[in-house]
Formats: sequence, structure tokens, C-alpha cells
Amino acid sequence: MRPIVLALVALLQLPLGAVPLPTAAEKLAQGADFYSQAQFLRALQTWQELLTEPLDPQARLTLYTYLADGFLATDRYDQAQVYAQQALVLAQQQDNPEQISRALIQLGLIQAKQGHYQRAIQFYDQGLQHSTQVQDTAGVVAAYVNLGNAYRSQGELEQAIHAYTQGLHRVQNLVAQEARIYGNLGVCYYSQRDYVKAQAFTTQGLDLFLSLEDRQGEGLAYGTLGLIHAALGQYPAAMDYFQRQLAIAQQSGEQRIEAQVWGNLGNIYRHQGDFTQAAQYYQRSIALAVTLGDRRAEADVRYNLGLILIHRDQTSEASQELEKALALYEGMGLEKNAQASRQKLRRLKIHSLG
Repeated sequence: MRPIVLALVALLQLPLGAVPLPTAAEKLAQGADFYSQAQFLRALQTWQELLTEPLDPQARLTLYTYLADGFLATDRYDQAQVYAQQALVLAQQQDNPEQISRALIQLGLIQAKQGHYQRAIQFYDQGLQHSTQVQDTAGVVAAYVNLGNAYRSQGELEQAIHAYTQGLHRVQNLVAQEARIYGNLGVCYYSQRDYVKAQAFTTQGLDLFLSLEDRQGEGLAYGTLGLIHAALGQYPAAMDYFQRQLAIAQQSGEQRIEAQVWGNLGNIYRHQGDFTQAAQYYQRSIALAVTLGDRRAEADVRYNLGLILIHRDQTSEASQELEKALALYEGMGLEKNAQASRQKLRRLKIHSLG
């Protein structure tokens, strides 16, 4: 369950403050409704109207939590960091372990979105400790899911699978989290080239997403199914799934996902030998990734673009893209990816020397 939903529980118990309860509650709920519809800017505008109001401490904690979610959803990490930190301070002042955990997980998400996975893991571990302390099942599951995401982003798949499985064992009736764990396990097994397990877990997740009418989750499941079919050489099916994912991402304004889909479509054309079309899709993906500050996506697509340029004998341009990918991988501490980039660059240098 996302922090934005968790915070609604606290909202229902807000004591009377200087602002009449219905006014603050209605604005917070209205913003939450916009957020759930992926109308992030309208949500932020609604919540920001409360910043100058004399809210009681619990209402202000809820507001800061919401604002951090909103700015994180719009990739404004500095502002998200400010409000997540303020939420953490308020939660600590109130000695509220559940809210402390949620603030720590938010801070971890902000770091992870910027490619700082080790920092993210530290925040998630702290959040897990606080949630475990008060037997907050939702918080424990959220911490395990995010730990799994961070380990997966670093290529540590066994640790990711372990974290996801720990979350799955504790998920109980949290159907939305269960769906995401199935989806994440599908991604891990895809990365391990176990396509049978990958498809089974992803399909389980998709069925739950459809029952929940969770369009974002549905889109992510389509993306994984596209990757599985592409890996099996079933390109028409892969293209269909990626197009479904792209439509959902564009409809909801999820540019980060859109950037990933353009990259995946480029991969299909690259495998089919259509390097011109692949390069065009890669350029779209890179442009969005740079705008969003998504260093991991930018690095992966620049590496793939470098491979295309090698095939087209554009060695100088290929070297430039691989050098950029290498710098990004090194900056994120992704040594396996960095080593792959170095190997390609060495081969290019040897080739250029004849």
C-alpha cells in the first residue's frame, strides 16, 4: 500500500484544530482523490493551499506526507526531500513509529529514484525496524517491497527475491501490495531468464491489478509480459504488450514509464536489425530520462544506443554514448554494468587501431 493511502487512515482521526476539521479534511481528501487519478499537479495545488493554515500537528504531518508523495510523483526530488524530512521530524516529535517508518520509506524512495540505491536501502532498513517494533503489517510489507526494488535495481536478484518473498509471507489482506509483489517477482525471474516463473508471477499480478482497476499496475504487468515475449523472440506479442503499456503511461502522464517503453521498443527493432527505427526510439527515451533525472534509464539506453552505433560503424559516436553510460553506471555504483561498458570501449579502441 502506498504511503498516500496509508496516511488516509490517520486523516480520519484528526482532532479539531484552528482550521475547522471539515475544511482541512476535505482539502486533504480532495488532493488524495486527484493523486489517485494521477492528476499530481492538481493534487499538489490543493494540498499547498493548506501550508499557510494553522493546522494541528497530526494534520500537518499528513499534509507533509502527501506533499512528499506529490513531489516524488512529479520527479521534483529536492522538494520531496524537504517535506519527507519535515514529516519525519514531526513523526519523531509525536513518537509515532508507524509514521516514522513511512517517512523513512519516503526518503528511501527519493534516493532510489535518483539511483542512490545504497542510501535507499539504509532508509528502508530503518523503516522496517520501526514497523516491526509496532507490528505494523502494512509498513513491514512496504519496507520489504522497497528493499526488493532497490536490490533488484542493483542487480542483486537473489536478495531482491528474498525481500519480496518476506513481504509476500506477511501480506495478509493487502491485495494491492500482493499484486505488486507478484509483479516484482516476475521481473526478477525474467532477469534470471526463468521465463516460465516470470510469466506465472506476472500473470498472477496482472489478474489482481485488473480486479483492483489499478491502471498503473496493469501497465507495469504489460511491460514485463512484453519483455518476456521479446526474450523468447515473440516480437509481435511483445510489441502489443509494450503498446498497451505506452498508452496507459501517456494517459496518466507517467513519463518515467514512457521513457522505459520507448527504450524497450527500441530494443525490439534493434534485435530485428532495424537500427534506424531503434535509434529513433532510443533518442526519445534518452530525452525523457535526462529531463526526469532518471540516471539508470539514461545509462541503459545510452549503452544500447552505443551498440547500434557500433553496428552502423559510427565508432566515434558509439564511444561517446558508451562513455556517458559508463560514467552514469560508475556514479550509481553499478559495477557489472560499468564493466560491460568498459569492455565495449576496449574493443572499440582495439578495432580503431586496426
